[in-house]
Amino acid sequence: MKESNAAQTDLSQMIVPDDDSTTEHPGRVVSINAGKQPMAPTVIAVTSGKGGVGKTNISVNLAIALGKQGLRTLAVDADLGLANMDIIMGVAPTYTAAELVTGEVDVEDVLIEGPENVWLLPGASGQHDLANLDDRGRRAFFDAIDTVEDRFDAVVVDTGAGVGSNAMGFASA
Repeated sequence: MKESNAAQTDLSQMIVPDDDSTTEHPGRVVSINAGKQPMAPTVIAVTSGKGGVGKTNISVNLAIALGKQGLRTLAVDADLGLANMDIIMGVAPTYTAAELVTGEVDVEDVLIEGPENVWLLPGASGQHDLANLDDRGRRAFFDAIDTVEDRFDAVVVDTGAGVGSNAMGFASA
């Protein structure tokens, strides 16, 4: 297992661009959990109303960058009907969100170790019913994540495209 360099790097803050970002003022500074205190993980949702703009690539690279900085990172593929974070990460899950939402398996069975201190909760691909979860299904998915969130410093959520109930629900959770 690779040793973390978190003790050498201040991971308690990061700069987030805002509408007034310039070279002199790159954005606002926000605090993030660096695994030093028991607190809820920082959750970052990567979302867009349009498909094909690179959300998954940004999500995976952000999760890996956080992991390389020593943060225990959970990457959630919330593009449940057309998931592909597993492919980008080069991992092959045994179970996916499909089995999790139906209650066939627990979240521990679905989580898969990825690169650089990142764990993946993979979505499923080509499953119409997952792409259109009802409120109860989304709640079950959120509840499953809540049971493991204390193991992570950061959660990166890759949402599906559009303004449908899944995309909006995961972006606002």
